[in-house]
Amino acid sequence: MSTRRLLVHALVYSVLRYGVTLFGQCTDLLESKVNSLLKGILRSMAYGSSAQTSDNIFDDLNLPSFRALFMHTVVLRHYRDDTFKVPNLVCRDLRKLEPYVTPRINTHFGKSIRSYYVPHMFNNLPPPLSDITYRGRLKGKLKSVCSIMVKRH
Repeated sequence: MSTRRLLVHALVYSVLRYGVTLFGQCTDLLESKVNSLLKGILRSMAYGSSAQTSDNIFDDLNLPSFRALFMHTVVLRHYRDDTFKVPNLVCRDLRKLEPYVTPRINTHFGKSIRSYYVPHMFNNLPPPLSDITYRGRLKGKLKSVCSIMVKRH
């Protein structure tokens, strides 16, 4: 099964990683269609094992769903880049504020949507992830955090 898993990871998830930043902010209907395609591919990969009939095949095979892959890709790509992470500056601290400014958007295309979802995603990350300096540690923590946050969504 490890050879099948490597093939799925190399072929399917590499293609998804390419397009996930473009189509990551899609509707729930399109996201469910992509997830059902992924589940079908993973079921055929897990043919003959107990994971084939599982309800939560993503957790059993330790592979991300579409939303978890989107979060993982965006955070890893923009973690060290401060272009979209503009600090939220206030003169008086009266309410709990998000750490980064989330701009308003008028269209759902290209750069304007990216300027919204990057700070929004970083605002929703738990605080321990902001202190990590090594990329390897960030990847390890991010896998567990993304799967937990997707379950809440």
